[in-house]
Amino acid sequence: MSKHVLKNAALVVNSVDLSDHVRAVTVSSKYDEVDVTAMGDTAKQTALGLSDDSFQVDFLQDYDASEVDATLWPLYSGGSSFLVKAWPSGTTSSTINPCYSATCIMANYDPIAGDIGSANQTTVMFKAQAAIGRATS
Repeated sequence: MSKHVLKNAALVVNSVDLSDHVRAVTVSSKYDEVDVTAMGDTAKQTALGLSDDSFQVDFLQDYDASEVDATLWPLYSGGSSFLVKAWPSGTTSSTINPCYSATCIMANYDPIAGDIGSANQTTVMFKAQAAIGRATS
């Protein structure tokens, strides 16, 4: 089994490729755990509840047209949903480079963040509105 080192992860937000501004990306897929233990059970019983999936991304900020702020600000201030896609290496989906995608909303955005002399970075959480999908083609 081969190991994978992230070197060229790709991220597309609302059809805009922002990969060259991404410092870190985490695709998180999880379900709420619901306790369904009833009288007579001899151990706790758990069922899967609602999905709570998200994409967390650390961006290097850029205010040019079609870059980070120009893409994210309208999505945040508009409050509408949009498509987010992430790949471990480049944007060509395959069995060894699956695409994870979901329709998301953005509930927070810090357009300026940093200390004197440091990189202007922003961390964004894209909350999926349904379970994240996985495509290999």
